[in-house]
Amino acid sequence: MKLTVWIPTYNRAGFLRDCLSALLDQGLARDEWTIVVSDNASTDATPEVVREFSDRLPLEHLRRETNVPAIDNLNAAGEAVRTPFLSV
Repeated sequence: MKLTVWIPTYNRAGFLRDCLSALLDQGLARDEWTIVVSDNASTDATPEVVREFSDRLPLEHLRRETNVPAIDNLNAAGEAVRTPFLSV
């Protein structure tokens, strides 16, 4: 695996859907990349959006149980990156 696309989010289900839709046709094989959605305890449809795309994209959903400062959400997601390249 070479690339992680990292998407930090909080209550932005509509934007997340747009972002994941844009990532559908990138021409990469599933084993070449991963998408990490760092969900800061969203109370909207964010988990449903992730599930909607989970069979079509190489997704990892990191969902916090409680909302934390944005920097803590970012740091936790950053620790999940296991590839040499990262796109935020």
